[in-house]
Amino acid sequence: MTHDPHPDTTPNLTAFLRRFLIVQVAVFAGVYLFCWVANLRTVTDYANGLFLVGCVFIIFGVFRVFGGNAVERSFNLRYAQTVGDQSSETRGRRMMRELDRGLGASVRLFFYGIVPIIGSIVVWSAAQ
Repeated sequence: MTHDPHPDTTPNLTAFLRRFLIVQVAVFAGVYLFCWVANLRTVTDYANGLFLVGCVFIIFGVFRVFGGNAVERSFNLRYAQTVGDQSSETRGRRMMRELDRGLGASVRLFFYGIVPIIGSIVVWSAAQ
């Protein structure tokens, strides 16, 4: 069995783009429906809503990275890992995979959040 140093990422990219499109449609429609129900029917209100939702996504992404690191730094968890049967190399690889997952989630949340922020700027600028 050979190891491919450059695995095909097309399925992952396709899945990400599909999920990205669904999230963006849900965000834009959700903010629109919230503004309509809350009787916030000006373009500025819609732009402000998009901006706030985008900021929330980005803040959750930041918390994902820092929160994951805080859990990993727990003394009890570190002690339990050192007395386990994993070698330090295996433990290090697992920790790097977990950090990579946290950073990957942070990057995804950043992309989910930046589009509504840019959309809010475009919508607000068009209304001026």
